[in-house]
Amino acid sequence: MYLPVARQSAKPHFRATGQVVTCRTFAGLAACNYLAVRRHLTATFSSLQTSPERSSTPFLSDPAIPRHISMPSTPDGLKGSDKSWCRIEPIIYAPGSVDEIVTTVSSAVKDTLLGKPSHMISDPNHEKAEELLRGIHDKEVAALFGFKATALSNAPFRLVQRIIAGSDPGNLQTGESFIALSYCWLSNEWKKKADASSTRQSKVPISLALFEAILAERASEGEGIWIDQLCINQTDKQEKAMAVGAMDVVYQRARLVAVVLEDVVLDQLDESTLRGLMKTYDSGETWVHSEKMSSNRRLTMLTWKILSARWFTRAWCGHEFLVSSNHLFLLQTESDRVVKMTTPFLLDLILLQSAYLSAAEGDEFAALSYAHGRQRRMVHRYASPQFQTKWSVGKQQDQLYTPSFTRAFSEVFGFDATFVADKLSIVLNVLQCGLYFKGTDSMTHDQCCYIFHHIALSARDPTIFSTSGSRLERAAWMRSPRDTDVNEPLFMGSKHLRLEHTPPFSDEGIELDLVVIGTSRTVNRPTSRHKVWANRVLKRCVEHASAFPMKFTILINGLRLDSEDDMAEDSPYTQRDFYLDLLACLHECPGGIDWLVRSWEQWSPHLFDEATEERIRRAMSLGYEGGAQLTPAQVDDMVDILNLLDDIHFPLHIADGRPAWLQTGSSDAIVFLCPPGNRTGPEYSVAVPKMLLSAKYNMMRRLWYLSAKDLHGSQALTDSDRKHGGWDVVGKSCFFGHVEPGELQGSGTVMRAQMICS
Repeated sequence: MYLPVARQSAKPHFRATGQVVTCRTFAGLAACNYLAVRRHLTATFSSLQTSPERSSTPFLSDPAIPRHISMPSTPDGLKGSDKSWCRIEPIIYAPGSVDEIVTTVSSAVKDTLLGKPSHMISDPNHEKAEELLRGIHDKEVAALFGFKATALSNAPFRLVQRIIAGSDPGNLQTGESFIALSYCWLSNEWKKKADASSTRQSKVPISLALFEAILAERASEGEGIWIDQLCINQTDKQEKAMAVGAMDVVYQRARLVAVVLEDVVLDQLDESTLRGLMKTYDSGETWVHSEKMSSNRRLTMLTWKILSARWFTRAWCGHEFLVSSNHLFLLQTESDRVVKMTTPFLLDLILLQSAYLSAAEGDEFAALSYAHGRQRRMVHRYASPQFQTKWSVGKQQDQLYTPSFTRAFSEVFGFDATFVADKLSIVLNVLQCGLYFKGTDSMTHDQCCYIFHHIALSARDPTIFSTSGSRLERAAWMRSPRDTDVNEPLFMGSKHLRLEHTPPFSDEGIELDLVVIGTSRTVNRPTSRHKVWANRVLKRCVEHASAFPMKFTILINGLRLDSEDDMAEDSPYTQRDFYLDLLACLHECPGGIDWLVRSWEQWSPHLFDEATEERIRRAMSLGYEGGAQLTPAQVDDMVDILNLLDDIHFPLHIADGRPAWLQTGSSDAIVFLCPPGNRTGPEYSVAVPKMLLSAKYNMMRRLWYLSAKDLHGSQALTDSDRKHGGWDVVGKSCFFGHVEPGELQGSGTVMRAQMICS
């Protein structure tokens, strides 16, 4: 089951592991485990060091702390490394008369730079692409795709090179490597910055000062620069489609990816603060957080300024960052200098920012945390070795990180792009499925979703059944994917979930076997008695908030009552109401406390011990009057529980449902979110698609609420009349509880070949 988290700024989430404390932000929004901080830290901020005992299990991988970056070698600071560096350089323009030309490299040079298609697109990948195309039964949809190997082989490869004006371009020697430019295209609203120190006109689409800084990074004079705007014929639709389909290979094979942030200009204070950090790094000393609070504040503001760049919001830029491994960020200063920083250095700034936000009083940067939290997460995740390993040359696909189709789609479509169809091309590149999109740029979001469903169903990806966004126009049973639809680990490894077969489907509906385990009449809402208990517990948690050395702003503020009127039945449903109902359900339903214990042990085994279990059981076993007499230690226990619930589940809009529980045939129950309403409203069935019964699908919305759709007024569908009716999906939810798939199927009614129509 997924839980909602208020979409506000988040302070880092601290976890204690022996003498080491790790810091993370879960989706940039998770509440802070201040209990762990209180037990293992002094009143001042002490540690951001990654635990060497961190589990390699995918579900326990921590995307927020990439292992390769420069981590602090002491408990209270940062220390530079050969990978984490920053330089501030003067702008040096080329002497004399020079020009930039675009040259098409020969096939032999192209093979050297990009690798032959047979090397880059492995046979297993091509076989997968052929299988995927065969599985798309809609010929109109299948015709929109081509093989990636074909695109890579046929697309011309060009590079931008610097020459002396009037010289013979034929004498140019192409290097054995190239640099790829990652930047934002300009528009009528956003013009290229004028270069005050140069009057030369250049065809390159970025500031000449920054282009000169990139040229200075060349391994040789013959090393060319790949710039999509110049190296792809923008008027040739066929060439453009092939080039876009092979763009991941271009950035993967580039020796260096130059990331240009043109819309950010650093001022003199930014520059001097950076120099202070660099001086500490260069001397080999440690940047101690507690001794540098004033500088940390300025560096925090600088980091937010960098993350405000338009580049971090664009789909293509995110794609270029993801598939490459060696980046250099370039920015200009007001003093006409260029700042160059590596990705590990930017990650150091983000870690330092997290340290400052944890130790600082108040919520000075709350709005910035909210506005740029996604950018921070992107840098954390895309620069991590799990992602970088995927794009290492020569790696086989079955050894790599593979996201679910739904996750890849929702993440990519969350970024901005001029053409929606470009995002579909990016999804195909991210999934490494051996296909490229050759449809038109005029595709709408709804059309892209429809096409995507056919790809995912052909690939037998189960997460497509977890989608719960808006219905598609062409096929009402298909839903637009949302970023909250699948709560899967970030790094799936080589064994991504796959269905045994694709169920029969058409635009009218999809045919599934269903296990009906209840109805809206048998769903249990938390009783008033248990809600009174939960309300007392939450109230005492809020009252003890000041006892903690660090304010758990998001969690506690979400539990506060502005006034007693907020408890009225007609008041809006809030995050506090959600936690109140959830705690009441867990307190009331059979097996609720056992589930909490098992969840903690499974999710964080390195933090779980007998004392942890004792704390959970002690907190949840308080009597109905006990909530009003919580001791500070018991409040600590309850905050542990609330953080557990926040930490192991993905953010979900409160409007998607209310906590409820359902008794199964076993002695335990399941807890889930059900649609708002009461038992007197329209009846719906609670069912699980039989193919999704296994516990391995627990991160999906596999509990469905269905209303009968019978054109002849029949109250129930049978195998004989299913073609005359079907089911409408009222809502979807995840569920949890100590119920095995076999028990769930045994306690329900199996209805075969049911048509899901909308």
